[in-house]
Amino acid sequence: MSSDSKIIIVDSIGSHSGMHYYDVAFKHALESKGFVVEVVSNFYSRENHIQRKLPNFYRSNRAISGLYFLVAAMDIARIFKRNPNSYFIYYSFGNIIADCTVLLFSKVHKKIIFDIHEVLPLDHWKPNAARRIVRLYKMFAPVIIVHSKRNTEIFCSYGYKNQIILFDHLRYDIDREYEYDQVSEDVRRLFPSERITLLFFGHIRLSKGIDILLAAARRLPGIYSVIVAGNDSDGILNRIQVPGNVVVINRVISDNDLRYLFSHCDCVVLPYRQVSQSGVLEMALHFEKVAIVSDLPIFREMIDKRPELGFVYGHTTDDLVDFLTKFVSVENGKVKMLGSYHSSTRMQVDIDELVSYILSHQT
Repeated sequence: MSSDSKIIIVDSIGSHSGMHYYDVAFKHALESKGFVVEVVSNFYSRENHIQRKLPNFYRSNRAISGLYFLVAAMDIARIFKRNPNSYFIYYSFGNIIADCTVLLFSKVHKKIIFDIHEVLPLDHWKPNAARRIVRLYKMFAPVIIVHSKRNTEIFCSYGYKNQIILFDHLRYDIDREYEYDQVSEDVRRLFPSERITLLFFGHIRLSKGIDILLAAARRLPGIYSVIVAGNDSDGILNRIQVPGNVVVINRVISDNDLRYLFSHCDCVVLPYRQVSQSGVLEMALHFEKVAIVSDLPIFREMIDKRPELGFVYGHTTDDLVDFLTKFVSVENGKVKMLGSYHSSTRMQVDIDELVSYILSHQT
């Protein structure tokens, strides 16, 4: 390939939301197509050759966050300037200020492809704001990547008529082994457990149905325990009573703790109210764990295609309690799950349309 076959992935949220797993998957997928790939992130990974080149501007203090963002914006601008012939793939997460800044950069650098993970944050969805930001994409982004029909429909409904490249969330290929000595003490104490252990993982949000799960936990039989592992940056758990059968690990979870939790839990529960895609579901599949998911189009589509991956329970707290009550049985004094993950060949995600676009627009 020519010298302009280099692709630089710009991930300004890696250490904030676990996107570094996606970084590695995307890097490997593009490298398998013959591209030279560099990841610019606020996350460091020696084993995957990811260098921390951006500051993490997701801070609780808005003034400090703003200062870090200005530094990140200048860093990104310098990277664009130093690589005029490279293609850039920028992850968009609904941060209006950050995304609009890079959209303006694209007026100068014509080789920026926006990988849309969320148009706006799900807990702060406003149709008028979504309409305005889609209008900016229409003006400055000749092509975007999306990973769900939901985002495709949002862009089309607000008048985006440029090229949309749709492919599934990329398959994780991270190491599943963990270093026991490096597992946090509070995580180690959770296992082994004689109960069925349900794991809720990731940012603690109402859009992810944390209140639905906690309400269900109060009504579950004693054979269940629930682990909530993730960062409650909005203080939601201060407003919701946490039942006694729920253990909360309120922090950003390290890679080693993540591997330990997913290796030892019985099921992963995703009681989401809305979502465009889910890295947590991909992580459950990567660790071959049963996923119990709400009845959202993206989940329904995945489970319908491959029923062995998990179960769709419905929408409400009653639906979740009813499903979980029937999900296990007790035989000879032992708890038995009625469902389990059945290993099967995981199909690789087809990114050929993206590859064709880049190759056809090389200069």
